[in-house]
Formats: sequence, C-alpha cells, structure tokens
Amino acid sequence: MLELFETEADKTIAECLSLENPKSFFLFAGAGSGKTRSLANALKHIEKTIGDNLRLRGKRVAVITFTNTAADEIMHRVQHNPLFAISTIHSFVWELIKGFDTDIKTWLKIKLQAKIDEYNSKSHRGTATKAEADHNKRIERLKELDNVKRFTYDPSPSAINSGKDSLSHADVLGICASFLTKKPLMAKILTQRFPILLIDESQDTNKDLMEAFLSIQKDHNACFSLGLFGDTKQRIYGGGKDDLGTIDWAALDFSTPAKLINHRSGSRIIKLANKIGELIDKTSVQEPKKENGEGFVRLFIVPTNVNKEVVEQKIKEKMAEITGDNLWGKEEWRDEEGAALVLEHRMAAVRLGFVEMWDSLKEFDSVKDGTSAEIKWFANFIIPLVQTENPFEIANITKKNNKDLFKNTNKETLGKIKSNVDKIKKAYTNNPDITFGEMVEIAREGGVFELPRKYNEESERFAPFFASKFSQIIPYSKYINETSGFRTHHGVKGLEFDCVMAIVDNNSNWRAYQHPQFFLTGTANDVTLRLLYVICTRAKKSLAIVLYENRAKESIAKGWFADDEIIPLN
Repeated sequence: MLELFETEADKTIAECLSLENPKSFFLFAGAGSGKTRSLANALKHIEKTIGDNLRLRGKRVAVITFTNTAADEIMHRVQHNPLFAISTIHSFVWELIKGFDTDIKTWLKIKLQAKIDEYNSKSHRGTATKAEADHNKRIERLKELDNVKRFTYDPSPSAINSGKDSLSHADVLGICASFLTKKPLMAKILTQRFPILLIDESQDTNKDLMEAFLSIQKDHNACFSLGLFGDTKQRIYGGGKDDLGTIDWAALDFSTPAKLINHRSGSRIIKLANKIGELIDKTSVQEPKKENGEGFVRLFIVPTNVNKEVVEQKIKEKMAEITGDNLWGKEEWRDEEGAALVLEHRMAAVRLGFVEMWDSLKEFDSVKDGTSAEIKWFANFIIPLVQTENPFEIANITKKNNKDLFKNTNKETLGKIKSNVDKIKKAYTNNPDITFGEMVEIAREGGVFELPRKYNEESERFAPFFASKFSQIIPYSKYINETSGFRTHHGVKGLEFDCVMAIVDNNSNWRAYQHPQFFLTGTANDVTLRLLYVICTRAKKSLAIVLYENRAKESIAKGWFADDEIIPLN
C-alpha cells in the first residue's frame, strides 16, 4: 500500500507495525515535536493496513498513556475506534490481573509479611509514629485477607474510603509486574490479546512494569511488537526506568526513530531548553521551526518579602509591554492562552484565596484532583444554586443532584425543597463569610437533601473543613477545573501555552528541588533540571521566569540569559 508519511520517523514506525514481521521501536520525541501526532498516525496506519486482520482474529492494539486526559485526546484523534484499547497504565494492568483473586491474595500476603518482618527487625524508640501506624495497618490487613473473596481497584484511595478488598495504584502495578515476569500464562494472555502494545510517556512508566514488558518483547518478538514513545529529558516522576536514554536499543533489535524539530516554541525558548537539556542527558538537541520566530524569554528577580499576587500581576503587565502580546494583559487566561506555573498546589491556593480550605483537607488525596464526593456536593450542587437567580436553572440543578428525591414527589415535598433552596441561597447572600459547616446544617435542617454520608460518619475529621469559609469553594473549583490560569509544574507536561509565567518560589515543602541554586550557579540536581526543562518547553511565544530571591542581578549565573533579559524588581 502506497502511503505518504509526515516524517521519516512516522515511516519507520509504520514499518514496525506488521503481524507477519513485527518489530519493536523506541521513538525519541522531544518537547513540541509532535509525539502524540506520531502515535495517532501509527494507529491510523494500523487501521488501514492490518485493522481487519486484527478484528478477524479477535485481537486489539493496546495503547498506554500517563493520564486520563492524554487517553481522551488519543481516543478523540482515532474517533473512539474500538480496535484500540486506550487507557492509563493503572487501568490497563488492572484489566490484566482482575479476576486472579487467589494469586493476588498470595502476592499480598507475601508482600505484607515481608514489610512486617522488616519493621520488626529494626529497633523503634519513642512514641507512636506514622511508621508504627502503617505497620499496624499491615498487620490488620494481613489478618483480613482470608475474608476477601474478590479484589477491587480503588483509583483514589485514602484512609477514609479504602476497604480491605481495595488495591491501590502501587498494588496493581507491583502485582502485574510480578505476574508478567513470573507467570508465563500472564505473558501469553498479554501477547495474544494485544500483539501490539504502544506506550506513551514511556520514560515515566513504572520501572518494574517496563522491565517486564521488555522481557516479554524479548521472549515473544516473533508475534509481539512493543512501541515506546517518550522524551528521556522529561522524566519527572519517580519510579520510572531511568536508563531508557542509555539503553543499547540496536542490541535489542529495536528501531530508534527520532523527531528533532520543535514545532511549538520560538527559537529563543528552544535555545534555553537545549542548554538545560544538555545538563540532563546527551540525547539530541532540538531544532527550531523558522515559522515560529524567536519568541521571548525574561527572568524577573523578585525579593521574597513582597505581595506576590500584586507583583505577579505587574510582571504580566511588563511582559505585555515587552512582547506586544495582548494575552499578557488578560486578567484570566483560558485554555492554551497562558498559564502561571507553581511548584505545588498549596502555592496556587495561597494566590487564589482557598488555602484555609486546602489545608483543612490536605489528608484527603481526592481533594487534589476534585474527585472527592464531599467536595463535589458543594461544587456541583450548592455553588451553582447560590450563583443563579433563574428559577429554571435552580430546578435543573436541584433535580440533577438529587434524582432519587424527585421519583415520588408530592406537593408537600416540593414545598420543602423550595424552602430549603431559598434558605441556602439567602444564607450565603446575607453572610458571605458563612462556613461550610453552617451551610451543611442549613441543608440538613431542611430534611430533604441527602448529605454525603461521611459528613456524619467522619464528622471529627471534617471539623477543620467545616470551620473554613464556604466562599473558598469558588476559586478552588476554578483551579481544579483549570480555568483559573494556575497549573502545577508537574501537571503541565504534554501541554502548551502561548504565554507561560514559571514561578520559582522557594516557599515550598518540596525540598528536593533546587531552582534558586540553578539560577545562581548554573547547576542543580537532576530532578530540578528535568522539571525546569518541562516548564520552559511549555511556552510557545513567550516565557517569564519569576525567581523569588534576595539577590542582585549580578548574582545570576552568566551565560544563560542576555543582560537585557534579566529584570530585577525592587
């Protein structure tokens, strides 16, 4: 079949995707080079050439992504074609191991007993600690395992909602890696179901799983093709296989196509990213696309004892002046227009005004991604109610969030619903400082709406949350729904924005990162360099780095920025 390929790399990948003569490959595709596009092109090629053959044999192509968002994007590009099993790594491995409950139980018993023995072999002094609490939980879980008949996968585990039959992210990854390595049947199931396995963001894929996949490829290369897409410079999560960039792929009979042109950023941004990248590894530097122009890079040095919200707004105004780009002058960015990047969620919470609420719920993992049912009750029900005066919208919001309530309604019930809604709206209107707890009590007193059960079962644990101001749910919701303009450094991998303000603030609990050291000395540890590389390469047109540091301009490491690119703010 005659087919035109966008790049030589796409052609090389297509040649690997054969059922008669499968070959594996590792694609090095740097930031902005079109990695996802190449993955989508590979899937379209598979559909055109061997799609019918795969369907006749009852086989599919597996595509593993790092996030649900990435999975959704790829599914959209291939129009949700059922030939392709597209999912996150955790969902994929759970589909492989679920149902093997006896084997899972045996694995857990061995793992838990080993952890218990390890703890008992060491001396422990002082009062109760987290380590002791974890130890006691393992003992309890080991006792309960024999009562478990079927395991479930809990994608958002926490101390509150995880049962004895729940498997965490770490559990499903560890179990699957072990089964694929030690149980030939599991490897056979994988290769028979999925003769082609493509892994996006392979540099961040769990090390044990990656090694298991490589082992399977070696043993089943006559009927199995493993395709790895990634950028070794962008390995920013712990647990990945850190030597992907130095493996002798030729010795493993892997093809090694590469995409070296950055289609995203201006040449000045790429030049800075390349200099950072050269400190990470020796993989090829990127080349700019001439049509994208030069772009802008500025480093702002800001004293630490300032009103950061005010200063960052001033920097946006300055960047609008420097670049002539009106996007920098917008009060809030939307979608790909721009992003202010902070190291951790709490730094965004401080700037957006919901830090009290955030701190009160910091032990609940699901708060970070907005999946908490307790928070969604406020965000999806109470907030929309108080923000509208349209009676039809009020009715729709109430029905949507309380479906069971309207199955057998009568005039009296409808009257109670209206009365409770009116009280909720009036309470917020009359008292903007009303707390979450006070709002819960108003809803409870109405006797018609069902409250999240944990508000009753775990009332003491929710006490700090109930004491915080209800109004903070508004900026929190905007942040979680990614409409506030703020993102985290780690959360933007794979995304791009016209304008990027990368905030380097040492006021963080994450001490592993040495951003100030990099700007002062030109060197830093590996995790810092990788994260800097990621955040710099998000920018398409202009990049403003905001360094909070009580140093003079002369203290900045020479050679990274031109003199007029460094702007001190007093």
